[in-house]
Amino acid sequence: MVGEASSLEDKDLIENGIKEVVWNWVEVDPYNVILANNIREIETEPMMELAMSINEIGQLQPCIGDIVEIEGEKFVRVIAGQHRYYAIKHLCDSGFPRKIIIRIADRELSNEEILSIQMSENLQNKMTPEQDAKIIHSFWQSSKEIYGKENITIAWLARRMGRSPKKVSDSIKYVEGLSPKVQEMVSGGVLPYSTALLLTKLDKKEDSTSGEDYYSEQVRTAVFLISKKYSTKQAETYLKRKANEKNLAGPLFGDEVWKEIKTNGHIIAIRDQSSREGRAAIGWFDRMFKTVSMLDDPAKVKFTKAIVNAVEETGLAREQFYAELEQLGVKFE
Repeated sequence: MVGEASSLEDKDLIENGIKEVVWNWVEVDPYNVILANNIREIETEPMMELAMSINEIGQLQPCIGDIVEIEGEKFVRVIAGQHRYYAIKHLCDSGFPRKIIIRIADRELSNEEILSIQMSENLQNKMTPEQDAKIIHSFWQSSKEIYGKENITIAWLARRMGRSPKKVSDSIKYVEGLSPKVQEMVSGGVLPYSTALLLTKLDKKEDSTSGEDYYSEQVRTAVFLISKKYSTKQAETYLKRKANEKNLAGPLFGDEVWKEIKTNGHIIAIRDQSSREGRAAIGWFDRMFKTVSMLDDPAKVKFTKAIVNAVEETGLAREQFYAELEQLGVKFE
């Protein structure tokens, strides 16, 4: 965005509105305008739908812009309504020329005024929860750049946007704390936004050496929740159970025993006399899977009937326990 960043005192520009501006309506060739940095990403599908609508009934809502001077030359800059701009440009590129209608300020607007306009524009649009989260996060980032991150709080942002502090906090966690691949699942409609938020408590870093996060705890858990068709409430119960299991998990083997098992494989068993202790330490099964996954050849491992019975009796996360071990080639006796 063009212009100097202002001090914290200038935040009242956002809260009290745009002042000392005369607005005019103009029609401009879309190839003769420039764009301001936008807090919302341009999405292809909504833009194409908008293009079809504009082609049929025209541009019903104007874009908002201002006048900027670059190297002595003045340009019209589109600040808000950039989906409309791209839709009309697409029509022009496709052989259906038309002008873009812009409600334009008679001067260059400041960063604060631009941010205020973009926020107001997007608050009026109907968006999905994940789209709303990205807008809130973008506004959060832009506000910190303008006023300094030490001056921006979740409470201020919530008040400015008319959102609850929890909504703002969840939005930031969604964008910053969730694997992009899980976010893709939400955008694709296969994982509810509310369920995805629960996964921000899990590790989003990759577990493999490929540099990708396909095997991160977040992604693996998301895939499991989708496969089980869990509701958000069921997912919350499952994740709490898993967290309790992890807290109870302890080491399975000493260093020397592990070296032999890792190379040669082993039949892992629970003796009858220790079954009660094994069942009590539910997290043992979570650690069991992690141990097996690190073996040179997991398919060499076999579990005795006692372990199978123990898993079934606990009833805790056994579906995922079996599914993940079977993917590693582990056999149950």
